[in-house]
Amino acid sequence: MHVIKRSAYLIALSLTLAGLGSLPASADDAIPRKPGLWRITMSMAGMPTGMPPISMCMDSKTEANMQQMAQSGEKPDCSRNDVKRSGNQMTMDSVCKIADTTATSHGVITFTGDTAYHMDMATSFNPPLAGQAEHKMSQDATWTGPCPAGVSPGDMVMPNGMKMNMGNMGKPPAKP
Repeated sequence: MHVIKRSAYLIALSLTLAGLGSLPASADDAIPRKPGLWRITMSMAGMPTGMPPISMCMDSKTEANMQQMAQSGEKPDCSRNDVKRSGNQMTMDSVCKIADTTATSHGVITFTGDTAYHMDMATSFNPPLAGQAEHKMSQDATWTGPCPAGVSPGDMVMPNGMKMNMGNMGKPPAKP
């Protein structure tokens, strides 16, 4: 279960980065994603087959909630956090301290209208963090249509059919 929650958190973080609602200097710089169901695939260096695709139902409220979740989390000590938009691309560069390690990240997201995007993100750690000197991740997302019945905005549907709502992450489970 811990691996599933960690995977869900990584996906949520990368979706937040892809939406970039919290990162650009102004709302005018954001590239909006079309509301509806998104199919997301991720691959990470060291994972030969990548992660199975997930689906997520997005709307403007979900995007705003994910921004707030990202902004309310622990703030890293960053000496650089640049986001630039040029046409259909967003470029992100950051240098942050994580404990005694410096993490230097570079990412590029290329949007195809409001219905698809591709993201590449590379981070190097000096000294290595938990034995890892670098981390590379790619993500592709495609809008597949309206959210189906039984899938609400914020719902992330894992490959095994398990459903989690991003609005509930980090909250204690409801009492029966």
